[in-house]
Amino acid sequence: MNSATTIRIKLVILATLIGFIGYCSAQLLIPELEVIFTPALNITYFLESMRRLITFGSILFFAALVMVATLVQLRRHMIEQEAETQISRQRRMVIAWGIGVLLVAVPIISLTVYVDPRGLYESKHLGTYSNPSRRFKTWNYPLLEHTPQIVIFGSSRAFSVSPEHIRQVLGVSAFNVAIESGKLNDFVVQARLILEDADHRLPEVLMIEVTDGFIDNFTYTQMVAPLRWLRYLPTDQAVHALQERLNALINRQSFAEALMMARLYLQTGRGLNGWQFKADGEGFIDWTPNDGLVLQAARDAIPIRIECPQMNPGGIVAFNALAELAAQQGSSIVFYIPPPHPIIYAANIDNNENFERCATPFRDFVSANLPKYDNMFLLDFRKLESIGGVDTALGYYDGVHMTSYNNNLLIDAAADTLREALRISVEKRQQLGLSATDPAAESAAQTR
Repeated sequence: MNSATTIRIKLVILATLIGFIGYCSAQLLIPELEVIFTPALNITYFLESMRRLITFGSILFFAALVMVATLVQLRRHMIEQEAETQISRQRRMVIAWGIGVLLVAVPIISLTVYVDPRGLYESKHLGTYSNPSRRFKTWNYPLLEHTPQIVIFGSSRAFSVSPEHIRQVLGVSAFNVAIESGKLNDFVVQARLILEDADHRLPEVLMIEVTDGFIDNFTYTQMVAPLRWLRYLPTDQAVHALQERLNALINRQSFAEALMMARLYLQTGRGLNGWQFKADGEGFIDWTPNDGLVLQAARDAIPIRIECPQMNPGGIVAFNALAELAAQQGSSIVFYIPPPHPIIYAANIDNNENFERCATPFRDFVSANLPKYDNMFLLDFRKLESIGGVDTALGYYDGVHMTSYNNNLLIDAAADTLREALRISVEKRQQLGLSATDPAAESAAQTR
């Protein structure tokens, strides 16, 4: 059998193999494509289908690339009928492989960075699929001309605390920098960033939403920290944060989220329905829950096993760092615990021996440390009655997130403490020879 016949047989075998793979691929991919291109977008099904398509598509693409490169090589042998050195063949295969990698990687990386579904690359073109608050607050706080007199820190439970309501009740400026899953270690970074912006001052009052225990979450922080945060993270966490960004460039989940966000914007001109933020940082959800959904969400939020809200070393370090920053700047700190929905309170806190036992370390820490500081307060609003709130859809989005209605009532209940904190801050800044954060702050404090 001569070489030409051998080459023709190989071409037929490769063509048959490509056709078989194409047929099998169509059978596997058609159901996934139906999910992706259906007019009614189901986010969960979409992301699952996209992950499978990306995985299988990548394997199929490289298999096809190898086959096509082989076909081209065989065809060239038929036409040229000349021998090539082994080095030349290897070089061409490496070049073909490199081109294939670039053809796949460049579009994936470009779309992931442009859409930036997780807010990791400081892209401002589209909204984020997750952690939008960290990006929004980090970008928008530096736009302020002056440091506000009160800044609200916290997790998503503090999103709907209204700076405008604070202004109406107390007559002072405010800004909400609460972020999703915010913990004490995040607030330390945010406080240090605040010192860089506006007039390089901390606010007179840091109003900080906390849980039953000053806890931290370094793992989550390093996964989603905006780029501006990195220089204030410990070295190992900053390295992990950079690694997360590199991994996300070629991560199928990130690419699937980027495709989903791109599709949403092409279809609707906007991102996901969820938390939106006003210019002053206040958050709101652009849909209206009903009482039944709120009650169901509260029941769903009751954990099967109640976790102990224990103190941890990282949280204590963060507490001390915030106390030191406040002392240096003559600021006051008002910690507060917001009320969960009464259904959750009844199931997890009220008359719960496990909770009482676990909460003891936190209470001991608070009772031992807060009296050391005349500029530090803790407000316990775990019972909804303590703020006069309502347990319906008027007051809650779900089991833990209050609407602005209930959070306005919380501000009303905290007003006297906030006034005292403002007064103490003005006095301390006078003692330190520091001016007020706002030109009108000192005169306003004197009239309170």
